Amino acid sequence: MFDFIHDYLSIIFLVLATFSLILFLITTSKAIVLIKKLSDLKRFFIPLCLFFSTVILVFVFYIQAYSYREIVLSGGAFSDSIFINSKYSNNRNNHFHSLYTNNSSSSLGLEKGLYRSFEEKNALKKIFEKTFTFEDGSTPSLEFDTSYAYMNFYSLATKKNQEINEEGLILRKKMMLESQNIAVKVAGKVLNKKLPIDVLKSLEGYSGNSAGLMMTLELLQQFGAQDLVGNNKICGTGTITAEGDVGEIGGLKMKLIMADEKGFQYCLVPFKNYKDAKKILKNHQLNLQLVPIENIEEALSFLEKLNNL
Repeated sequence: MFDFIHDYLSIIFLVLATFSLILFLITTSKAIVLIKKLSDLKRFFIPLCLFFSTVILVFVFYIQAYSYREIVLSGGAFSDSIFINSKYSNNRNNHFHSLYTNNSSSSLGLEKGLYRSFEEKNALKKIFEKTFTFEDGSTPSLEFDTSYAYMNFYSLATKKNQEINEEGLILRKKMMLESQNIAVKVAGKVLNKKLPIDVLKSLEGYSGNSAGLMMTLELLQQFGAQDLVGNNKICGTGTITAEGDVGEIGGLKMKLIMADEKGFQYCLVPFKNYKDAKKILKNHQLNLQLVPIENIEEALSFLEKLNNL
């Protein structure tokens, strides 16, 4: 319960919250003594500010001290064509690629996949003392992962790590299925025809909804009249809604690093992630052309201009 003492930030927030609470009690008691008429209620302005400051500091302390974090360990890219059911035609050989990450919370064989803030320093060392695999059956690259792995906020859950991992895996698979269904519907709207509901298949080891945008584009690439990829190497990430809007994603840093490692020219990113993406490119000197996307129409507009369609 008190293991947050190992985290200096938690201690700082707790001290500030305590100090703010003491000031609140002192100023409130003085205000009560001095108040004589209704107009004197303004004396409570400072105590009120201190009260809200205390509440905010206590909340920040709780987040810092008791939230769980996962470690983004590695990443990569896969062709979205792998999801197209083989019984349907696959008209083109050039494909879109989705970026992904492998995280400690979804790894198999790790006794502890989630970590508290104060455990960050030794978390990687502890992880690589274990033998484990990721959901897709791959194993981590020690040299690469220790260079780029980083902590990512997960949740305030208080359950055991194993329970969180299992529940998270079920949730991510459900998110993937929902994302595929939406991608089929959005692509059908753009093409003005109904695509088979099972045109996309689920694959073991793949989960989450961050490939929604790229799966939609892959369907348009394979079943549309135009070649949207051309001779370009295009990757991306982003969720998709039934209205065709593109939503933000997590694990951005690792995804962009891997996009650069794999030699992609263009990377489609959600508009809400674009500001952070530009900082990551600058800090890590990545040779990528970022394309901010808010909806499927913007993605198609960019691709048509890129390929002179």
